[in-house]
Amino acid sequence: MNVLVLCSDSFRRDNLSIYGGGEAKTPRLDALAEVSCVFDNAYTGSYPTLPNRADIFNGYWRFPNAGWGPLGDDITLAQVISDNGAMAHLEFDCPHMAKFNMYYQRGFSSWNWHRGQEADLLAPPSLCSAFPMPGQADKYRQEKAAVHSSRQHKANQMMRKRMNEEDFYPAAIAKQAVNLLASMRNDQFFMWVDMFDPHEPFDPPKHYFDMYFPDFAGHVYDVPVYGRQEKYTREELKAIRCAYLAEATMVDFWMGYIMDSLASLGLDDNTTIIFTSDHGLATGDHGYTGKNCLPLHHYICRIPLFISTPQMRRSRTGRVSRVFAQPVDLTPTIIGMMGFNPPAEMRLDGTSLIPIVNGEERDIRSVAITGNPNIAESNLGPGGHLRVSTTEWALIYPPVLVEDGIRRPPCLYDLVSDPGENNDVLKDHMDVAEKLYGEYVQFWKQYNHDGSEPHVPAPGSFV
Repeated sequence: MNVLVLCSDSFRRDNLSIYGGGEAKTPRLDALAEVSCVFDNAYTGSYPTLPNRADIFNGYWRFPNAGWGPLGDDITLAQVISDNGAMAHLEFDCPHMAKFNMYYQRGFSSWNWHRGQEADLLAPPSLCSAFPMPGQADKYRQEKAAVHSSRQHKANQMMRKRMNEEDFYPAAIAKQAVNLLASMRNDQFFMWVDMFDPHEPFDPPKHYFDMYFPDFAGHVYDVPVYGRQEKYTREELKAIRCAYLAEATMVDFWMGYIMDSLASLGLDDNTTIIFTSDHGLATGDHGYTGKNCLPLHHYICRIPLFISTPQMRRSRTGRVSRVFAQPVDLTPTIIGMMGFNPPAEMRLDGTSLIPIVNGEERDIRSVAITGNPNIAESNLGPGGHLRVSTTEWALIYPPVLVEDGIRRPPCLYDLVSDPGENNDVLKDHMDVAEKLYGEYVQFWKQYNHDGSEPHVPAPGSFV
């Protein structure tokens, strides 16, 4: 069995019809979901981008041990696969995975980084400074940065000679991935295709944007603030939302191209396809745009995850699982699907999802934990996020903001009566909050490596 992972950064689960979406046009991923085991309670674990991938690539919880930083020195998922004689290829454009000695490509037998996304320092400062920043400076994220990511991104695209859709990242990644699939079709392989879109900057080809807002004549703030949305007019906020949806549709199209090519190359009968994301982001939800600055609401940390086997696609069957699945579970799942055994020295904190994919419905864990350490690195902004989720409740600790360092009280939401998480009921159900906090403490003690104390206080300490 081969395994192909399609990962899209910042792709909200409600972009997909299987998760109740309807605004985004994602026909190819919707079709894949119909012939997959769809995980309805998949939550990101370590948050955000790099900690999420570390969970999967190392196989153990990054949170509660470290935050944003290089991939851990331990054996990696890709190493296990390569050491067993299979090809392990990484196709990606997420700049954070490879820049500044992050080494998330470590262990892959081959990898290809498509340079220039966001603030990747591809274009020189002299070229970046030549690009104007239209509109109001305070409507961009990091408007005071020495090299703003919007300006850097535009200069990078000039360096890349971007002219038409096939020069945009999803297309370039998909085409290169297909070329590699053609060369590996006589070998067993694991391929991780990582598309940074629909992460900002939101700069889709115009024909995708016109699917959502054809009459817009203003300026799209392609790197919106991580904060309150009040700075934007209603039309500007709609344009941000539509530019994001347009990029999601572009990702859908080119992931469909990869899936079509898989079939034409004769690989559809021996390749399992996994689609997922690292997290979502806000485009006006709860009065916010972006992420990191706001509590870990469902549209941030509840992620899409579905696994499609060749048998499911042949029989045109799929199913929905209600188990709590998290990224650390993908490591033993992928290793097991390829028929390998993890080495004894590899620490695996997750549980294989293979029995669930094969039709069992058994509990893996009683709660889902999402968080990042209480850190305040300048590239991340706020730190100290935490969410404890069950099917009925969500205990959420808002982030500690860098500007004031104040710990806000947690919030408790009744997900049965309030799935949108709008009514904080902490004061009325402190017993529930304390029980969920106990789950977090138990989790911390089990997965923390250095014996440090949990980084957030008990809910009752705020009363």
